[in-house]
Amino acid sequence: MKQAIDIKTKLIKHGVKKLKLFGFTNVTEQNILEDEVYRLYFERILSSNLGNDADVDEKITEMIDQLKK
Repeated sequence: MKQAIDIKTKLIKHGVKKLKLFGFTNVTEQNILEDEVYRLYFERILSSNLGNDADVDEKITEMIDQLKK
């Protein structure tokens, strides 16, 4: 379970970093999952990272499903 939490944390941090590069200066680890626009872009970032590692892919798929709810 610890590994899944670590993967999720790393993915969120990566997403925040990417969104800040896109110009979303107010994005944080907290609001990336709450704000509608940030969620949309984060979902795309997650999708683009699929296919690199089975464990990571599982967590990405889980996170994308949660974002769509």
